[in-house]
Amino acid sequence: YAFGRPVLRSQLRPGDLVFFHGLGHVGLYMGRGKIIHSPQSGERVEIQSLAERSGRVQGARRLVRT
Repeated sequence: YAFGRPVLRSQLRPGDLVFFHGLGHVGLYMGRGKIIHSPQSGERVEIQSLAERSGRVQGARRLVRT
């Protein structure tokens, strides 16, 4: 969370990192309101609507090449 640029939810682009649960969980934004993440260690990776997790979003970051 300390790297990259902060991104507003309204400005998310595919590839942005979305952080949840006090920064203890991260998903990758895929576009069209979807993220890809693993719900828990050892579980299958899944695609989920960001709206389903919206109340838990702590912030988002865009990693950029400098």
